[in-house]
Amino acid sequence: MECWSLSDGNQNERIQLHERWFRYITDELIPAVCNGQKLIVTGCIMGGCHAANFFFRRPDIFDTLIAQSGLYHASYFLGGCSDELVYSNSPEDYLTWMPRDHYYWNEYRHRRIIICCGQGNWEEDLLAYTRRLDAILKDHGVPAWFDYWGFDVAHDWCWWRPQIKYFMEKVV
Repeated sequence: MECWSLSDGNQNERIQLHERWFRYITDELIPAVCNGQKLIVTGCIMGGCHAANFFFRRPDIFDTLIAQSGLYHASYFLGGCSDELVYSNSPEDYLTWMPRDHYYWNEYRHRRIIICCGQGNWEEDLLAYTRRLDAILKDHGVPAWFDYWGFDVAHDWCWWRPQIKYFMEKVV
């Protein structure tokens, strides 16, 4: 995706492109095809970040989040770029600074949140992001299922496939 993966591109243009994509999905596509139904949002790695961002920014649309091996801080993708749009697309940031009495906290408490990360090869950074998100939600009394898979569980599709199957069986 040009807005997150194009590391040599203009960071400001990248986050603006991302925000346009986010707005298209939430403001145009979903209302046109979903008739107000609550949705499940899921993804792994960068997709886990996007899934969490969609879920936490729009709990009115999404009922369930399943994020696997995600990165929940935009600085990982956007380096030193820091403005309102970056902040608004960085769940770790906006959840940390969201006022304790914000009505979204109650919305989150009534949703299904599943966040998973392995503890094996190439999961170290992702595990740290997952643990920080775990602490933020716990601090705000948001029940979430943080599932830390074993030390043999590497950052690889051979693990994400059985994980998503396992979690989907729990929510549908």
